[in-house]
Amino acid sequence: MSSRLEEFIRNHKGDFDDKEASDKVWANISKGLDKDKKEPVPMWNWTWRVAAVFFFLTSSWFAVEKVMQYRENGGNEVAVSEEYKEFVEADHYYTTLISQKKQEIEDFRLANSDLEEEFLQDVEKLDSMYMDLKNELKSFQYNEKLMDAVIRNLQLRVEILNQQISLLQRIQQKKAQEEAVSI
Repeated sequence: MSSRLEEFIRNHKGDFDDKEASDKVWANISKGLDKDKKEPVPMWNWTWRVAAVFFFLTSSWFAVEKVMQYRENGGNEVAVSEEYKEFVEADHYYTTLISQKKQEIEDFRLANSDLEEEFLQDVEKLDSMYMDLKNELKSFQYNEKLMDAVIRNLQLRVEILNQQISLLQRIQQKKAQEEAVSI
């Protein structure tokens, strides 16, 4: 059948060539060609797509990491994080208190030039131990014994500083009494 059609077209080729399509037909054809052209995708649209994919992958990674952490901790993630929050609050409280007390001792030392710097050596040793414990705690997160050791270290530092401040106050009172007697 196709061979008969081909033969018919070859035989009547001249009849087809003498007819021209009207301008209206060509206008419709050109409109149809313009519809197939795609407008270029703006660069910002592509950037948003990349950002969305990056956000999705990052969020997925964090979610998987959180699930793995939960499983490693035996399902008690909530309790551990509460203990850790309490630890962080206590650590902040004690370190602030220690800084204030050290400043108070430094003020005494500046007022009385005869006081030696050796006065803070015990606290400096505990400072060193504190830093070691904090580094260990980073390695073994949520280790209750280490958190307790850090808090105990902070409490010892506060006690030593309080004793030193008390001693400095007594020394200052004695000096004031001696000056009052000598006048």
